[in-house]
Amino acid sequence: DVALYVGAAVMVYLAVRSNASSSEPTPPPIDNWAAVVRSGSLVGNPASQVVILEFLDYECPYCRKIHSTVAALAEQFPDHLAISYKQFPLAQHAAAVPAATAALCAEQQDRFHQYHNRLLLSPIAELRATPWMKIAQAVGVPDTAAFRLCLTGATARLRLRNDMDDGRKLGVAGTPSFFVNGYPFRSADPEKDLPEVVRQSVRGGTSP
Repeated sequence: DVALYVGAAVMVYLAVRSNASSSEPTPPPIDNWAAVVRSGSLVGNPASQVVILEFLDYECPYCRKIHSTVAALAEQFPDHLAISYKQFPLAQHAAAVPAATAALCAEQQDRFHQYHNRLLLSPIAELRATPWMKIAQAVGVPDTAAFRLCLTGATARLRLRNDMDDGRKLGVAGTPSFFVNGYPFRSADPEKDLPEVVRQSVRGGTSP
């Protein structure tokens, strides 16, 4: 398992490095990568061959655009890819903080993935109408009364603040921001390049 992880990490490093400018050195991998991944909203096995960390904003048009690409990768490589999401709502998006809070409240009842998908697929105008309870009911949040209390409680606010603090420590300034196996992923065309990085990383170990 260690050999597979190292091989995948090397492939990711080479792929990410090729996307960076030759005059801009690639930063070292995140030291506490496993802890950062586990502290996010994790979809999949954190011991997967490839782990993507995404900082996102539910009102960000680029996050919404690339959502289908990330979802397709998760479906294509269910045994090889895990994704950890961290909230990074931007100040200019009025619905971003309450949407992030609602997603974290849904996570407390094991409905993060469903709620997250619904937020990204809903029109932005709908998000601005604060449909948090409606979405909770639609995705099967078991205890909607607890969910309602969570929306104004301290637990989700603290988690949101921690996610944003992690992002700032890692140099995140905008969304979506990706890290793959501990390395920052930068690309002018992430919808094309992110799948290629994942495929190269998978090929570096056991083929799916």
